[in-house]
Amino acid sequence: MSHSQRVIVGFLVVFMPVVYLFSLDARQLNNYSKLTEINEKLTDNQKILADNQEKIMERVYRNDPVVPEPVDLGPVHTPIKKIISKTKTNKLIKIVDTNKQVSYIRLDMFCLAKNIYHEASTESKLGKYAVAQVTINRVRSKRYPNNICNVVMQWRQFSWANNKKIRWTHPKGKLWRESKQIAENVILEGRRVKGLEGALFYHADYVYPRWRDLNAKIAKIDRHIFYTSAR
Repeated sequence: MSHSQRVIVGFLVVFMPVVYLFSLDARQLNNYSKLTEINEKLTDNQKILADNQEKIMERVYRNDPVVPEPVDLGPVHTPIKKIISKTKTNKLIKIVDTNKQVSYIRLDMFCLAKNIYHEASTESKLGKYAVAQVTINRVRSKRYPNNICNVVMQWRQFSWANNKKIRWTHPKGKLWRESKQIAENVILEGRRVKGLEGALFYHADYVYPRWRDLNAKIAKIDRHIFYTSAR
């Protein structure tokens, strides 16, 4: 091999790895730029989703028709008449004003009102507050989600919420307005039911669920029987 050939070979041995490394750096820089661009787009999309979610929550709270009300509502969420209260007088169970606070967003107000409406809109004021009390008790319990909407919408807990078609519909009329008012009183003013502080379960008096524990029974209010625990 001639001297010039040895020089060329030596040049290739020394500089080719450097050229290769530079090419790698260029590709990595290009990939980094693409990843940065993708990340920026994802951030922008997340901001758009957050804005849309906030707008939807605002419309839900204002009672705008985000989801149309079904035509065939059925007996559960279209009350026909008031239920005559069957609650025996119990001076230990009553509605009281407290200073207790609960963490919430505006959508939680809607969820609590929906739960009151579907579960107890045809019952007495005490019956409505009792359902709200159980909802709040569950929020405070470590056994359940820590916000109102997640507690209300938890699968197989409140029967009406299992029907996803009516979860975000907007009832109308006097009973719905009453339910919304009670939800506001519970969340904003700390109104509670004294005597039901430990109530986590209830069922209608015309059903006999397997989970009911008669030893944990607290009281019967209108058509609901309340318990501290379940079997």
